Amino acid sequence: QISFFVGGGMSSLQYTPTVGVRKDGSGFTLGLDYSYYWHRKWGITSGFMFDRYASKLNLDGVEIRSLQSDGDIIDGTQSFVLISNFNGLIEEQNSYLLSVPILFRFRQPFSKSVGMMIGAGPKLSFDVSSKSFVSEGTYTTHGYYPQYSGADSLNFSTIQGFGTYAPRNSMNSTLGFGISVLSDLLLYYKFNSAYILYAGPYIEYQLNKTSSN
Repeated sequence: QISFFVGGGMSSLQYTPTVGVRKDGSGFTLGLDYSYYWHRKWGITSGFMFDRYASKLNLDGVEIRSLQSDGDIIDGTQSFVLISNFNGLIEEQNSYLLSVPILFRFRQPFSKSVGMMIGAGPKLSFDVSSKSFVSEGTYTTHGYYPQYSGADSLNFSTIQGFGTYAPRNSMNSTLGFGISVLSDLLLYYKFNSAYILYAGPYIEYQLNKTSSN
């Protein structure tokens, strides 16, 4: 049996950001597979899947202070406190993977036309493309020298590298190789000996943790 399928739902990149709030995203899957049944009810399925995973990172009202090294020595020190304020900044993270599932399948006919299929097994995924992109919001940079008291109000707006920015650049990353467990529960309707329509929920859980960039 050769099948083409399409699906979608919550398909989030799960991570814990050091700042900001992660929001789960929606994803989709496209696939083509082949099923072989050595018994009326038992078989195995394998093929190819193209998946999209997505999440958003929201930074609103977030202030980050970091100690930097200034190129100019002022009063014997190179220390400079850089202050970054993020306002409504949303970073979208999208990843596309090519996967190979291997599912052990059980089917239960209810009649000549209607039945149920259950599948479960491992899924191997390979990263095709992963990008992060700032789609909304701005951030402002300013700072002060610690040796000056009450100097948070120093105006650096006229100095290159300080001010308000609305970044819209993208950055490539990679998820590497993934191993997941995939399961589905499908109801099918058999039009004739050649065509079957099926639909139902599926769930996937990745077993290994991968991170880069």
